[in-house]
Amino acid sequence: MRNVFNPPKTCAGSLVDVNGNAFEIIGYFSRCAKNAGWSREDILKVRTEATSKDYDHLISTIMIHLDD
Repeated sequence: MRNVFNPPKTCAGSLVDVNGNAFEIIGYFSRCAKNAGWSREDILKVRTEATSKDYDHLISTIMIHLDD
């Protein structure tokens, strides 16, 4: 998986202690990105990519956009 932005863009956060439910993970990422000042479009871009395949793809996509 690669970062969907060029240059790569991340926001502060870690999935440690986040419930493993896909909706919880997406919500957590969205809050982190919003708090970091990301635009709604950028958040949606990551969410769309994360949900385009299976659960493993979702996890790896979100993790690559979090700077833990």
